[in-house]
Amino acid sequence: MKMTRLTLIFFVSMGLFISLVSVSSSASTLLAPSIAAPKKPITPAEKERARNYFTDTLLTTQKGETVKFYSDTLDGHVVAVNVMYTSCEGACPLLTQMLTQVRRELGDQFGDDIRFVSISNDPVRDTPEALTEFARKQGANEKGWTFLTGNKLDVDRVISKLGLYTKNFEEHLSMILIGNTRTGHWKKIQPNTPYQAIVLQLKELANEG
Repeated sequence: MKMTRLTLIFFVSMGLFISLVSVSSSASTLLAPSIAAPKKPITPAEKERARNYFTDTLLTTQKGETVKFYSDTLDGHVVAVNVMYTSCEGACPLLTQMLTQVRRELGDQFGDDIRFVSISNDPVRDTPEALTEFARKQGANEKGWTFLTGNKLDVDRVISKLGLYTKNFEEHLSMILIGNTRTGHWKKIQPNTPYQAIVLQLKELANEG
């Protein structure tokens, strides 16, 4: 049985601490019952540091709406964020379909408290129309799941802040970043993690407060 590897990354420059957890445990370990410890809400100053770090870069949704990245898509919610591109024929559709399973298991918690954000790292070709069609094909075209594109420099900036940037978009990282923006608790999940385990971890984050 593999042990869970914990990677702690300190963003010292802006005073923001984010715990990134790389999960490689067996399903039985991941699905063991646990209770999330209550965490204090972040202070206004910490919230401002989080906004400054993740940035309010302007991006475009699959509906063609312009949004501020942190304030409009992350703030106030538990979120799962991943990188994808619509012409991908391998990992991207598979990961999106896995996340649709997570969404179904979350039930009424999805769309209000817990949200998904998928960012295209091929924004030149991934127009809002292309993202809408991709979401439709993958069963992900619904309220609470935002697909983002935009100016390439802006998209690259955001993806870099998430720690998911690669120079070649076809070789992008498939890890999923999950977090509770109300408490500042973040984890990075391996894409081969069982969807039931992701559901559990998202619910635990939501229970923190």
